[in-house]
Amino acid sequence: MKQAAFNGRMLLRKILTGLSLGAVTFIFQACYGPPPPDWNEKEEITGTVKTEAETPIPGIRVSINETPVNTITNNNGSYLMRFNRDTFVSVSGDYVYDVLFEDITHEAFEDQVVTWRSGDGPLHVVLQFKE
Repeated sequence: MKQAAFNGRMLLRKILTGLSLGAVTFIFQACYGPPPPDWNEKEEITGTVKTEAETPIPGIRVSINETPVNTITNNNGSYLMRFNRDTFVSVSGDYVYDVLFEDITHEAFEDQVVTWRSGDGPLHVVLQFKE
């Protein structure tokens, strides 16, 4: 008899715990709302641009070919581009970008296009001098 009463209390405790977790989830979503629709639509490409001698190259325009998304490398040759990927077409579930590196400051380096896939990590590039 005592075991049946104990099992009943344990069952009741589990039910109340489940209900309280559901209430916490409901209250959290009621206060903060659902995540925005573009929650996972942000993309970020970072990296550096250097010469073969490992010298950083400032003033290189880094852009995604044929779009207004672009940035300029800083004095350390580093860059960071953030954008919404919802403006790009996914190829079989993957987002692939042609990243263009252009020397708009010195005009001493060859342009270079590098393909970057979402999630690949930093994109480090070595530019060649123009001949």
